Amino acid sequence: MKKWLRIISIIACLVGLTSLLRIQAQQRGPVMNKATLRDQTGRVAKTVTSHQPEDLQLALDLTLPAGETVITLAEQDQAKLEPGKLTDLEAVEDGQVDNITAEVDEKHRLLLNNDQEDTQQVKLLVPVKLTDPLLIAKFQLALRVADSTEEYQLRRIKVVADEEAEEAKKAKKRKTSKVVDNSRVAAQTAGSADKVTAADSQTINNKKATETVEKVTPADDVPDKTEAKVKTTNNHDRSEKQASLPAIPTENGAIKINRAQVKSNNWSSDLLIGGSLLEHDGVKKITKELANTKPKGYYGTKNNYFDNYEHYYHSSYMQSDTATAYAISMDGEKEPKANDKLVIYYDNVGSYTDSPTESDLDQQMGVIVEISNIVFSDTIRGGRAYIDFPNNFYSGLVYNGIKSFTIDMTFTNSDWTKALEFPGKNQDGKYDTYFTFGSLNGYPGDLNEWAGTSSGLGAEMVEGAFIKPRGEGWYEGTGTGSPKGEETEETNWGDYLGSSDYELGAVSFPMTGVKQPFKLRSDFAFTWQSFSTAMLTPLKPPAPTKTVDKDAELELDDNDLDGVTIDRDEADQDKLVYTVYQPTYNIPDQTIAKPKSITMTDQLPAGLTVNAADIKLYNTDGQEVIIKAEDGEKIPGDITVSDTGLVTYKLSKAEIEELIFDGGSFAIRIRATVDDDFVGTFENKAIVSFHPDWKQETNEVVTHYIRGTYQFQKIDGTTDKSLAGAEFIIENEFGQYLTFDDKGKFKDVVEDQSAATRLKGDENGNFKVTGLPYGKYTLIETQAPDGYVIGDSHDFEISKEQQGADPDQITNDPYTLPVTGGHGIFWFLAGGLILILISLSIWRTHPEGG
Repeated sequence: MKKWLRIISIIACLVGLTSLLRIQAQQRGPVMNKATLRDQTGRVAKTVTSHQPEDLQLALDLTLPAGETVITLAEQDQAKLEPGKLTDLEAVEDGQVDNITAEVDEKHRLLLNNDQEDTQQVKLLVPVKLTDPLLIAKFQLALRVADSTEEYQLRRIKVVADEEAEEAKKAKKRKTSKVVDNSRVAAQTAGSADKVTAADSQTINNKKATETVEKVTPADDVPDKTEAKVKTTNNHDRSEKQASLPAIPTENGAIKINRAQVKSNNWSSDLLIGGSLLEHDGVKKITKELANTKPKGYYGTKNNYFDNYEHYYHSSYMQSDTATAYAISMDGEKEPKANDKLVIYYDNVGSYTDSPTESDLDQQMGVIVEISNIVFSDTIRGGRAYIDFPNNFYSGLVYNGIKSFTIDMTFTNSDWTKALEFPGKNQDGKYDTYFTFGSLNGYPGDLNEWAGTSSGLGAEMVEGAFIKPRGEGWYEGTGTGSPKGEETEETNWGDYLGSSDYELGAVSFPMTGVKQPFKLRSDFAFTWQSFSTAMLTPLKPPAPTKTVDKDAELELDDNDLDGVTIDRDEADQDKLVYTVYQPTYNIPDQTIAKPKSITMTDQLPAGLTVNAADIKLYNTDGQEVIIKAEDGEKIPGDITVSDTGLVTYKLSKAEIEELIFDGGSFAIRIRATVDDDFVGTFENKAIVSFHPDWKQETNEVVTHYIRGTYQFQKIDGTTDKSLAGAEFIIENEFGQYLTFDDKGKFKDVVEDQSAATRLKGDENGNFKVTGLPYGKYTLIETQAPDGYVIGDSHDFEISKEQQGADPDQITNDPYTLPVTGGHGIFWFLAGGLILILISLSIWRTHPEGG
């Protein structure tokens, strides 16, 4: 028997110890506030390569309790923490990191030790070694805190093949709007630099380039029999082979498409060039190496026209490894015949869809361009006329010494075997695709630029455009467009991509049928002309998204405080970072026009304070948008914060022009301070408005702040036994009564005692309240457990000091019959004694019953 008693005692001790450890673990706050995987540049990692993956860094934001904390990876199949000591620790807020050590041991565990009695919040970086190779599509790491149930899931990482990653890097480099912007700005600068004098041309360095002129000899004027260079992938070992150009497809067997789009970042692998004009003239291929030797224009003598090149190729356009250009030169004294042609084949200029229901453009699009009816200008700089074409179709062409020409375009599939047939008018009486010519400048003496069509269809222009219809399908540019930063009083619009009024110098022509017949003209006889299918009016952007986070990192996934409850007694989180992410459409693929105005409004809830200086604008590339005056002082947009917390941010024209519209999201960040005594819930959403009348709300983000978690337990005043069944209300120091939700979280105060929330304990008499503001309170018992009298009221206080972990015990005495105030109790006792004596007498008389 004694043996069994010992066993039972041991089991009871183990159960008690386990419960105690569990309670302590539950009472300890979370260790991991935030964890992200970053690459070696410090950016949040979203992809890694499958073979030889770049090792990552684990960025941790931790709240360390006193003593030792051990953190491990839940699984170590794809990654391991690199062993070694960690010395680069920093405090989350301004201050020192005192007596904290960190290292990763040989078992790949992160060991942290806090020698202080209080918790400390710290940031650190932990090297992570990835498995080579990673033979999975994606992986997601999880962190665990030893001796607790705490686990933190990190962002999922996509695994890509090495070649896919390399192509993504190149695509990202090509896609950066700065590349598109700079090429366009420089190209447009070339188009406006056309005011070069003859004296200017004499100053140009005429040093010959090392590359020789590549020539081809066509057979005749029939495009499908014209001889041309063979398209190859090795530009360094390019042989002069003769091959027949593909026939230009006709309406027979054409693909009836729904919609198509020329895209600014699509590059043809190379160009096929043919036509009868090559019979007596040359073609020069301009490469990145040649473009970087001498940034000059085509202003030389008759013998060195290939030694100089249009200077916009020296800009970032020619920094791309995929960029090439071809210059076709013509003898300025021998004007081509009307039927002389140039034929240029592009295999990748955009995309199209032939589905009547799907909106995604999922098919690669090529184009065949035919140039004819070339008319020379009276003035030909350098003695030779020329046209040059980059292999980026959107960048258009540059022409010199030519007054006008027709330019017919047959859009095709990628291998030029079938033409694309564009539909007619839609149900709204409009066409689904338009071809847009921008930068139609006007110059003194009516030396203006023109664009036109031979289709007989009218053009589209925006209201107030500096474009005049001139009959026979021609439209003349009459305004003055200026490059960025060179605007004057005579400037009518900004002649650069991203200008807020770039569309004032543009005209669009409907595209229908198979062949698109256009024509170009320059009275100045030197022009750069872009090609696009972009609209002339702004588009309604997608709806914005709002996040709330504990730090200022710009990542849409950083929404760590949405739906979170913060205990002000345990967490020092007095800042909320609200960020509004506004997606953009793509300029110039979808439209060339930006919204004329952008305004963000945000009614911050009571309990938050924000200053105008804490509101910042970030571009789609993550860089802060800063507009400076000539003296270097920052000039933000119109930012106001009212006394009621209404934030209004109206972006300035300069800020709108600085925004990159590339399909990414620009961001407006608001760093707000939480009032010291605030307890409650922040519910917040913002509105972004665009001209003309587009207004869209963000999602709502919610953050709860609680304070004064206070615990109580009802017990027997004589035996300390827990009691169930009691009910209480709470009164504050102002004589008001409190209401709570179902979880015991403070809601509001009421004046009427009957409206106060009745608080009940569980089967062990335990209950707690949360969210109480600082102040003094009284717990009032309204109903006692059965058999007990109502206890005394109990005073308690919520203050800045940490509240006790143990509950306040509220005692009740058992119910007893009254002794004072009369002799009634003695009659009860006497009556009871008489009944007992009678019962004993009967039992003795009849012990067997009967």
